[in-house]
Amino acid sequence: MVPRTYRGTIGQSMQEAVVVHADGREELVLGINYRMKPDQDGKMPPYFAWVITVPNEPDRYQLAERDLFKEVFQWGNPKMEKRPFGEGKVPRSTDDGGELVWSKLVKVGPYTIQPVKATGMAALKGLNQWLDQNGFPSEDEGHMEYFVKNGFTFLCIKVRPAGDGERVPGAGPLKPLHLSFKSKEPYYPLRFSSRQGVFGVNIWMLTEDGIDPQKVAAVYRKLGAPSPVNDKGELGPFEKFNVQVARSEFPAPLLDILKKSPDKSLSAIREWKLNLIRAPKVNGMVKIADWPDDVFLPLASEKGG
Repeated sequence: MVPRTYRGTIGQSMQEAVVVHADGREELVLGINYRMKPDQDGKMPPYFAWVITVPNEPDRYQLAERDLFKEVFQWGNPKMEKRPFGEGKVPRSTDDGGELVWSKLVKVGPYTIQPVKATGMAALKGLNQWLDQNGFPSEDEGHMEYFVKNGFTFLCIKVRPAGDGERVPGAGPLKPLHLSFKSKEPYYPLRFSSRQGVFGVNIWMLTEDGIDPQKVAAVYRKLGAPSPVNDKGELGPFEKFNVQVARSEFPAPLLDILKKSPDKSLSAIREWKLNLIRAPKVNGMVKIADWPDDVFLPLASEKGG
């Protein structure tokens, strides 16, 4: 979002992410490429805002290197290449109200992050209070209802220019933000982006337990992308799914994600399952505003807690 008094516009062309999930812990590295139009005087604003929803408040905030996505792509893409025709299938697997809590303000790189947590519709008041005090337009109740009812934490982020700059640039990638938080299932924050136009996503997902092939087709339908798995949990003949990879194969930036996690047991896991969740036109034919819930990837087992 741009400041309320700014007459230009902002949107995004692409989201990229790496998700590492094991035993109820998620490491989410999220990067966006934004685009912004100047106002009538040809000027850019001094800052803009970004809101990320998470099922639990993060216990660590860090920056990641931009080349993380390039290195993970170069490492992971050959593993996801289509297999020869006819090679096997994946088997089926069986009140409103409440106290508003403002957590400690966090500053990391260009991001100033204010976590807001509440039960009931108090979360709406809290977020709108922060937006209003910082000169941004408020959010309507319908856009917020799902997150409020499900007890999400709102990360209200102000993005400032790098170094001593007075204004943010009109477009480009931001240095990725690395969040660590608890989540029973692998989670990716997309539902709050319903007003960001049509954009693409590339999500590299590593899980200790594989993603449930019987349930994942519904996630792809939500993203408006063809699923590698049908409703019976059967894998297409030209797709790969739950590719087994060893920690010893990881590129250095991926190992760094494990190293920086508050849960040191992640670094001890030797075998992981790799998936690439890709959708070129999210919020196109299938509108995010019509989703009943956000993007949770169902696991093949219920080890996470």
